[in-house]
Amino acid sequence: YNTAQIQANGTNGGHITLSAQQFNAQSGSLIQANGNNGPGGVIAINGHDIYLAGTVATNGSNGGSFAVTANTLTIDNAAVVQTNGQAGPGGTITLTSNQDTHINQAQISANGYTDGGSITIVSNAGNLNTQNALIQTNGSNGRGGSIGIAAFNQTIIANTVVEARGLNQGGTILIGNDAKNGTLPFS
Repeated sequence: YNTAQIQANGTNGGHITLSAQQFNAQSGSLIQANGNNGPGGVIAINGHDIYLAGTVATNGSNGGSFAVTANTLTIDNAAVVQTNGQAGPGGTITLTSNQDTHINQAQISANGYTDGGSITIVSNAGNLNTQNALIQTNGSNGRGGSIGIAAFNQTIIANTVVEARGLNQGGTILIGNDAKNGTLPFS
């Protein structure tokens, strides 16, 4: 539903785990585990076909964690995914699909007040198509974070901004492969 809300907010963000064969979070929905004065919480979603178009947030003094494991993953329609740190580092976002991943008109951020966080987007056996999106791990007063984007077949990035800026030092962006560590598939 477009007005559905699942919240586990508190001084420290709570934990939310969602499992479903078909998972559909429509535009206007909210899944949130924010930390009001402490670190952001943990949100994990796993299933066969996952569609996210609402807001998912684990923000806090330090950014929290958001992970998706799916067969096919679509993040669409002005979706917002955040693990931002308001007083410390950004959190982690890990989006993993076995087949195709489609990201369109979405904002995915793990920004930090100090250092940027970490974002990994991987399609293990399919394609990854990112259009009209903003993907950030910026560090306001420290270093930029890390971003890894890759698919087994094709990695397509169109009209998309991918940035890991920092005040002291830029971060690391790997697209299409991680030859040194082997953590990303070779597109």
